[in-house]
Amino acid sequence: MDNKYKAMIPNILTISRIVLTPIIIILGLTKNYLPMVIVAVIAAITDLLDGTLARKWNVISLKGAKLDAIADKVFAIGIVGGLINKFNILIFILILEIILGLSNLFYHYKTNKTESLLIGKIKTTTLFITIIFCLLSLIIKNLNEIILGFGYVTINLQILSIISYLINFINNIKNKPSINDNEMHNEIMNNDKYKNDFDLEDTIVLDNIQELEKNIYDYEEEN
Repeated sequence: MDNKYKAMIPNILTISRIVLTPIIIILGLTKNYLPMVIVAVIAAITDLLDGTLARKWNVISLKGAKLDAIADKVFAIGIVGGLINKFNILIFILILEIILGLSNLFYHYKTNKTESLLIGKIKTTTLFITIIFCLLSLIIKNLNEIILGFGYVTINLQILSIISYLINFINNIKNKPSINDNEMHNEIMNNDKYKNDFDLEDTIVLDNIQELEKNIYDYEEEN
């Protein structure tokens, strides 16, 4: 198989998980739980396949990893949203998971970093365990206490995760390096090669290191 298609297939599987999520929500809210479970299982299989195929074909990419993380978040929120009519505790989990997702997006937008915290990974594990027991309870009785137990643990971990992202964001802002700390900036300022051809006044006022590096990269390509 052509490498181009090998690179596309894992991403198509990831996107299919996002596409299936609204169907899961609709089926859950309309109390069609059996079809919901079937669709959820199919979506979960795509989650297993996309990563497995990407590693097997050696087509792992940063873009694919980010897309997979988004799909996992959407998928989890979708299942929880589809089950809120049956399990009241999921209402709190859903609200906190949405807040946590928005916190992740805000953190990435402001810092251009994708942060993966240990407590967030543990939270995700307990969340999916809670979801699994919720789905099992549709066919097995007397699981309410287990669901409540994992649900409360998940809620606490969600709150701690939100606090952790907030602390990391504040620390990142406090410790954000200035343009003068960047090696490339200092090279420009002390290199005669750039002084004649590059507008140093514009360079000095740049406060975005990535913007500076892009300007120098474009300059090198042109020359």
